[in-house]
Amino acid sequence: MSTRNLLLALGGVLLLGTQPAICETQLQITAVSSFIKDCDSALVRATYNKIDFQFSDWRLAEKVDEGTYNQIKTDAGANAVIYGVPVGASYSNFQENIKSLKRDRQESYTSESFRNISWTGLDPNSVGPYQDCLKAAAVAARKSIVLLPERATATDISFKLFYTPSGSVAPNPVPVKWTIGEGSVASLPSKVPAGSTLIVVKRPPREVTLAVNAIAVGDSDSVVLTPLPKPLPPEARFASKCEITAIPDPRPTLAKGGSASWACPTMLAGNYIVTISITPGSNIPARVGYALDIVSSSGGVTKTIGLPLTSGNIIDINAEAGLPHVFQSIGGTISLPQGGALFQVSIGWIFNHCCFSGDGNAGVVTIPPNVTMKMERLEAVKPQS
Repeated sequence: MSTRNLLLALGGVLLLGTQPAICETQLQITAVSSFIKDCDSALVRATYNKIDFQFSDWRLAEKVDEGTYNQIKTDAGANAVIYGVPVGASYSNFQENIKSLKRDRQESYTSESFRNISWTGLDPNSVGPYQDCLKAAAVAARKSIVLLPERATATDISFKLFYTPSGSVAPNPVPVKWTIGEGSVASLPSKVPAGSTLIVVKRPPREVTLAVNAIAVGDSDSVVLTPLPKPLPPEARFASKCEITAIPDPRPTLAKGGSASWACPTMLAGNYIVTISITPGSNIPARVGYALDIVSSSGGVTKTIGLPLTSGNIIDINAEAGLPHVFQSIGGTISLPQGGALFQVSIGWIFNHCCFSGDGNAGVVTIPPNVTMKMERLEAVKPQS
């Protein structure tokens, strides 16, 4: 029997003393890992807004590549949040948002930890596209046996084990052998039929590899399991500063009664100094009444905090003379609870500058591509309720 055939007969178990057998096994494991990695983008799209709050932070967001970011932004819009981090105007802005949360901390996730955490966000509505990606990759790799993540919790991880017999002599069901580090495999099936079989294992206290070997068909699959990490403390996962300088297309166009908002990362509780400066456009010479607010959300309670306006709540646009031309609030101080926060612009009315008649719905206001919206924490003071 050749070295290769003997290796397959052993199902990839390292019982041979020859170097060629070790190389074959390493190549097999690499191929399995490769197609799991190829579907990380599908995993992000399936779970970016479904992870339990305590595990959804910038450490997961660091694993999002630009292509996946662009798909999410296209599908969910410019105010989407990916693993707790606002998408921002561009991928580089998204990276800046991560840096503002990460600050000087150095911890990060391995690819295996990222997947184990992200699997907790899989549900009946999101698991399908991710598993479809894995199935397609397994077919391309000509695999007969493949483990597909199905669902995960803090205590258990479930998989669908797919077996696809090849040829008329392939056994059905096929005998399989399991290993899971030093853990027990007594509860796992010794034979699996064609199609899918649900497999449930306990989440391990340390990193281990769950492997299944189908000796009779010369195929195997494996996946790395990890414990869930300790959640970051609030001061390490929440932001003390939010700054928005660019508005992506399509930029908001606002009529009377309209509003637009832009999301910040989850903010630490405290007192913040806020600066907003926006030079809007309009389709007419206009006089506009407006408001600037910070909208906070914490513990299911939403609160709108009005900002002081530097030059009053009325401006002129496309008018040679008259009032200021900028939506502006410079240096106001607000108190925020721990939680989400939005910058918000609201339009009360728009009159044509020629005559100031009608119902205040004479035109529209456009938000420019470059703005100044910034809030920065002054001190760690618990806000008044």
